[in-house]
Amino acid sequence: LEPIAKTNGSSVASESLRAYLRMLRRHHLEDKRLEEIASKLWSRHKEALEFLADRRPDAVGNLFDALKDRRGELAKALSEVGPQVVLDADYKTIVRFAFAKWDDLPGFKQATWTESKRFVLLELKREGPKINAYLYLGPGEEDARAAYASLLDKKRLHRPNTRVGRDWMCLAKSEMLSSQIDEETDMETAIEIVTKSLQLFARKVFDHFDPVLASLTTSSKN
Repeated sequence: LEPIAKTNGSSVASESLRAYLRMLRRHHLEDKRLEEIASKLWSRHKEALEFLADRRPDAVGNLFDALKDRRGELAKALSEVGPQVVLDADYKTIVRFAFAKWDDLPGFKQATWTESKRFVLLELKREGPKINAYLYLGPGEEDARAAYASLLDKKRLHRPNTRVGRDWMCLAKSEMLSSQIDEETDMETAIEIVTKSLQLFARKVFDHFDPVLASLTTSSKN
């Protein structure tokens, strides 16, 4: 194909063919010269290359770490636009929040997936190049969880017609940062965007699910 592409002049079709062939060679064919150079570099400078690989820029990771550092401020910001939100727990790639009002629901604190024993939590999660928010019903005491699961299943905002697992039920999901970020992205601007997106998500899921969960309190009184 390369001889054909070279002999057909400078037409648009020929240039398109040459561009396609360059892509094929770059992604699907070995370049022995570059392979040899890479091999020599690794044999001579392995420690330096491993050091650089471990410290390559991670803009999304840096943003999520900054959000974790401000998790208390995030909980306060969420409370400013709706019901009281409290920090539940945080891990390397997850920060969990809870709606304080739901703590008074019957059997709500019989879960086994968090130390607070809350069944339903709001999560801010770093997933590869994305930062997403979730509302989850997690595993816990079987009878109590079954009551929540049967009530919430048909009201799910995330894939309501799909089958859910025995222990986990994703009630809602939303992407917090729609555009890709890099080392040039202003960190404060990105934090503000995520905070506002999380505020909107928290308000939406509370307004949707609170009336549903309130029926548990009514039924328990009856």
